[in-house]
Amino acid sequence: YSNPGIYVDTLSTSYGCDSIVYTDLKFYDNPEINQEVYLCIGDAVQIGGSIYSNPGIYVDTLSTLYGCDSIVYTSLKFYDNPEINQEVYLCNGDTLYIGESLYIFPGIYVDTLSTSYGCDSLINTNLILLETEKVYESYKICEGDSITHNLGIFFNPGTYTFLVEIENECNYEYTLHIELESEEICRTKNCKTYIPNIFSPNDDGINDIFQPFSEVVTFEKLMIFDRWGNRIYETKERDPFWNGKFQGNDCIPGVYVYMIEGVCKNGYKINYANDITIIK
Repeated sequence: YSNPGIYVDTLSTSYGCDSIVYTDLKFYDNPEINQEVYLCIGDAVQIGGSIYSNPGIYVDTLSTLYGCDSIVYTSLKFYDNPEINQEVYLCNGDTLYIGESLYIFPGIYVDTLSTSYGCDSLINTNLILLETEKVYESYKICEGDSITHNLGIFFNPGTYTFLVEIENECNYEYTLHIELESEEICRTKNCKTYIPNIFSPNDDGINDIFQPFSEVVTFEKLMIFDRWGNRIYETKERDPFWNGKFQGNDCIPGVYVYMIEGVCKNGYKINYANDITIIK
């Protein structure tokens, strides 16, 4: 019999008697299996007596527990085996972890890590160490003065060096150099004087005279010279000014030179000399 069903047969026993045999004939399923198998590159899979290491579709005939044939269709695929190239910049004194490896020196490093599928991932790292930036500033101060800085207030001359830390940035080395200013400059520093460089002596009530102003200087002499160096005006008044005239006559528009002498409230004698221009 080759088909399922119930069959009745009459057989003869060893004694010559009839024996009736009822047979219920059944067939096992002939399974057909479709499967997808993923591997890491370089790995292989065994299906029955066959070993596969390349992607593709494979058909195998295997034997079941009951000795029947089973058809297995296998779609073999491979996960990507990623290779990562990266440049990493570190500040001086910082460290880098890749997997379980710790790096502190510049160089090229190769690490093999495991992906989420258990495959190898190759990481090539070019580690670059940033040099500590150096910032230098120099100031001059007068005796008794100070410099206010976000790092503090500095009263004394000298060289001060700090390592400045900035969140999410590299630290940098800051050097502050302070030295004393010359005595002459320090004396004149507190002798501020306003001296105009142009005036218009046209009797309109606006900028009709040339006059220096200061709250800390006592003026002793004002002299005016023409372009050829001839002195055309001089006064020793405490509030000196020039109305743009020479011997009662209006000077022609142009450039003249002034010289001013005075004494600052700190006792320092000052001298100013520069151009003054007449316009109409």
